[in-house]
Amino acid sequence: MYGGEADPAAARDAESIRMSCPSIYGTPARDGSRHQRNLAGQQGLVAFGATAAGGHDAAAFQCRLLAARFGPIGLSSARFTPHTRSTSGDHFQHSHPVSRLLFVREGSVLLDLAGTRTTMIAGSGAIIPGDQPSSYTATRNSLCLQVDVDANDTRLAPLLRSAGPALWPSGTTTLQAAASFIVTLLDADANHLQWSDRALSRRTVEALVCALVASAPPPLTAETPEPSIAQTAMLYIRTHHRDPDLTSDTIARALGVSTRTLQRAFAGTTSVSRRITDSRVDTLLAMVRNPQYRDVPVAALCARAGFGSTETMRRCVRAATGMSLRAYRDAYAADARTADARTADA
Repeated sequence: MYGGEADPAAARDAESIRMSCPSIYGTPARDGSRHQRNLAGQQGLVAFGATAAGGHDAAAFQCRLLAARFGPIGLSSARFTPHTRSTSGDHFQHSHPVSRLLFVREGSVLLDLAGTRTTMIAGSGAIIPGDQPSSYTATRNSLCLQVDVDANDTRLAPLLRSAGPALWPSGTTTLQAAASFIVTLLDADANHLQWSDRALSRRTVEALVCALVASAPPPLTAETPEPSIAQTAMLYIRTHHRDPDLTSDTIARALGVSTRTLQRAFAGTTSVSRRITDSRVDTLLAMVRNPQYRDVPVAALCARAGFGSTETMRRCVRAATGMSLRAYRDAYAADARTADARTADA
């Protein structure tokens, strides 16, 4: 029995109909298998509904698409080179009202939405109502996920109406979980899945989208201030400081600005490299204070915090705390024992 229907065959037929709706970039097979497409050059730009970004050759455009539909939700993954893409509020050319969830997995895009322009970095997301004009520019090679949600669906419509245009910051746990599941789902070949597996995937996607939309940040307005370059950079550092290759240059590329512009944004304050080091030290010391990591070797803690070498880590810890990592660990353990003793006496 499925969805209140006593006849399994009828349930499978109903599921097949739901999953045979046209996907974002084409019509997938009736069994819900994914749709693949490669676009290139000027013709590919036109097919993608995009134009060449300033300074980039249209002939060099490349885009690899994966798309599938599960019930009222269409999923797609697009890996592309720089371009600009605009929508006029026509529900992204669907024949029914939709709202789009846009996730940036790699790279960055400059999004114009609800009178606000913001740089979306890897790990961030947005809700874009289909009846509102919007545009984005990918200034570098990027990977984005798009989730087109049927705004007429009885379960999702109330949530979408209250959410409005919104932006999730990088590092939002629920968004990351949903994006990871969608990537896994699109990478799998649904032709090899049983009907029951596809039905479970559909329900999981719907639950994730409901959780995301229900917990969306406050809607954007024309008065919503655009985050500064420094604010966006700090968000990127907090999310990516464990990457040992993170530098001012890699952050600038991710934000679509020059290294000089990034450094100017921090003029008069702590430098970008110091912010990266401080984030790594904070992460390392938090692990040292956590009993879960008591038996983890120092070299492993060093790598998890993003330090390229234990010598660099030791130097940075001493500069930040005035003591060695071992002395810091011992001092914290002693303070914790004293606090526990006081609690027991009380």
